[in-house]
Amino acid sequence: MSKLNNLDLLTPPVFVFDQASGALRSLSAGGKALLSALGLAPDDRPTLMQLEQRIAAQGQLVATSLPPANGEDGTREMRRTCITPGGTTIGMIRIWSRAAETVLVVEIALPREEGADEVDVLRHRFADLLDTAGDAILSIDAEQNIVLFNRQAETLFGYTSAEILGRPLSLLLPYDMRERHKEHVASFKGERQRSRLMSQRAEIRGVRKDGSSFPAEASIAKFEFGGSFVYTAVVRDLSERNKALEYLRWSEQSLERAQRIAKIGSWHWNLRADIITGSAETYRIFGLPESEPLDYQAFQRLVHPDDRLLVTARFRKAFEAGECCGFGHRILLNDGTLRHVHLEMEIERDELGIVIGTTGTVQDVTSLRQIEVELKNAKEEAEAANRAKSEFLANVSHELRTPLNAILGFSEIMSSDILGALDVDRYREYARDIHRSGEHLLEVVNDVLDLARIEAGRTILHEAPFDPEEMARDCAHMMEERAAAAGLRVEIEAMQALPQLYGDERLCKQVLINLLSNAIKFTPTGGFVRVGLTVLPSKEFSLSVADSGIGIAADDLPKLMKPFVQIESHLSRRFQGTGLGLSLCNEFMRLHGGTLSIESKLGRGTVVTARFPGIRVRKHDVEVTAFEQRRVASGGRVAS
Repeated sequence: MSKLNNLDLLTPPVFVFDQASGALRSLSAGGKALLSALGLAPDDRPTLMQLEQRIAAQGQLVATSLPPANGEDGTREMRRTCITPGGTTIGMIRIWSRAAETVLVVEIALPREEGADEVDVLRHRFADLLDTAGDAILSIDAEQNIVLFNRQAETLFGYTSAEILGRPLSLLLPYDMRERHKEHVASFKGERQRSRLMSQRAEIRGVRKDGSSFPAEASIAKFEFGGSFVYTAVVRDLSERNKALEYLRWSEQSLERAQRIAKIGSWHWNLRADIITGSAETYRIFGLPESEPLDYQAFQRLVHPDDRLLVTARFRKAFEAGECCGFGHRILLNDGTLRHVHLEMEIERDELGIVIGTTGTVQDVTSLRQIEVELKNAKEEAEAANRAKSEFLANVSHELRTPLNAILGFSEIMSSDILGALDVDRYREYARDIHRSGEHLLEVVNDVLDLARIEAGRTILHEAPFDPEEMARDCAHMMEERAAAAGLRVEIEAMQALPQLYGDERLCKQVLINLLSNAIKFTPTGGFVRVGLTVLPSKEFSLSVADSGIGIAADDLPKLMKPFVQIESHLSRRFQGTGLGLSLCNEFMRLHGGTLSIESKLGRGTVVTARFPGIRVRKHDVEVTAFEQRRVASGGRVAS
C-alpha cells in the first residue's frame, strides 16, 4: 500500500526546476514531506523526470492533458492524474514557459470516508491550504454558521477555531450590521456572479472577542455543493491603513495651511506633456481657479512683459545645466494686480538622463519686496540726513566761532574799561551780561562741534605722556572760582608715586572739567567735590569725581550717556546745559580705549569714574615706546 495514503499535508507540495537541465532549484514544506514519503531526501536533488516517475509508480496513471500554449510566449500546462491502490488521487501539474522555470504542483486527494459531508471536506481542504495566508479567511454554510476559520482569522478576531466553528457569523459583526448582512447574503445567493471583490464592496466593520470593533474590507465568493451554498470571505483589517490615510489627510491639510501662511506654493511641470500642476496656494498666488489647466504659454502670459525674456532664459539655462536654480520675477494677474514671486526648482531626469520635468516652489514676496524698498529708502534718507548734519556741524566752526569771539572780545573791553570809563553803570552791567552769555554760548557751540567732529570721524588724538596729578590740579584751579561761588571746595586725593598717562591731555582735561562742572552744579552749599587718582589692581588708571550732590535715580542712569539728554529734577532745572557733557566724556574715553561709569543714589551723591587701560600707564620707557610705535604704525587713533 502506498505511503501517500496516510500523508496529511498542510500545504500542497510545490517544486521549482531549471527548465534546461531539469535540476531541482527549490521546494515548499509540503514538497519536503512528499519526498520523505517517497523515500527521498532534499539533498538527493531528484530531477523533474525522476520525481514524476517516482510519483507515477505509486499507482496507475489514468489521465493526461496538455492544453495548447497561450500565445507564442505564453504559459504551457500539463496535467496528469494517478490513482494509488488505496484510493488516493494524485494530480501532477507541470507549468512552464520559454522565459521561466518549470514548476510542478502536486495535489493529493485522500479517499473520502464513508458518509463524509461535502462541507466538512471543503473546510478541511481550505484549512490546510490557507492557514498561511496573509489575510483572514473564513467560510459560512447556508445557515450562516462558520465552518472555516484560518489562523489569521484567529489573530484578527481573537477567537480560536475551536471557539468559533459552528457558531453564527453574527458574532463577528456589529449589531447594526447583522440584519443588513443577512439581506446581502440572500441577494448574493440569487446573483449569477460567483464573487464580489474588495474593490467592489463598501467598507465594513468587524467585532473582536473583546468587543472592540475595527474597519475592514472583504472579498466574498460562493460555491454550491449538492444544492447548498458555502460562502468564503477574505477579510482585511483596515485599521492601520485608515490611520495612515487619516494622517495623510492631516498632513495634506497641514501642508496646505502652512503654504497659505507662508505664501509658498508647490508645482510640477511635465515637459513631455507640457502640463503644469500646482497646489492650492500656487493657484491662489497666480489668481487662477484650481480647475484651470496650465501650460507654459499660459504661465508666460501671467509673467510681467518686461520679465518674460528673463524667465525663459533662466529656465533654458537650468535645463541645459541640469541644475537646481532659483530666481525672482514679477507677475501680472488677470485683474491687473502686480505681484513679486520667487521660484525655486529642481530638474527631473529619466533613466537615460534626459530632462523630463521640474518640481519647485513659488513664493509670493510682494510684501517682503515692499518692506525692503521702504527700509532701503528710510536707510538712505537717514544716512543722508545724518551726513548732512555731521558735515554741516563740522564745517560751521569758523562761522560760529568768529562772531562769538567778537562778542566776547568787545564785551571784555567794555567791562574792563580798557578804552576808558563808561559813562553809565548800566552799560557796564550789560557788557558783563554779554560776556557771560557769550562764554556760555561758546561752551555750547564747542560741545556741539566736538560731538560733530567725533561723529564725522575727524577727531584725532594728539598723544604724549603727561602727569595726571598736575592735569587734575590745573582743572581744579580752573574750576576754583565756580566752586567758591557755590560754597564748595575741590579736593584732590592721589596715590603716592603716581605714574604718567599716555594720551591726549587736552581731551583728558575736557573730561575732568566736564565731570567737575556737573559735580559743582548739582552739589548744594556745604557739600564736597573730590577728585581721586589711583592705579587699580587690574593695572588700569582710575580718575574719579565724587560729590555729595542731589544724586541720580537708578532708572535715569542708562540715559545719561546719550547726547542731548538731561535728567529733570526740581534742582537740575535751575541750571543750563546741552546735555552733551557726559556723552562727550564717554566718547573721549572710548577714543582712549577706556570706559566711563556712573554710580549714584538719589539724594546721596554721585561718583563718576573714568578708567584708562593699563597700556596707557607709563611705568617703563620701553612700554611707552612700544605703545607709541603701534600708534605710529596705525597712523594715529581716529574716531570712528
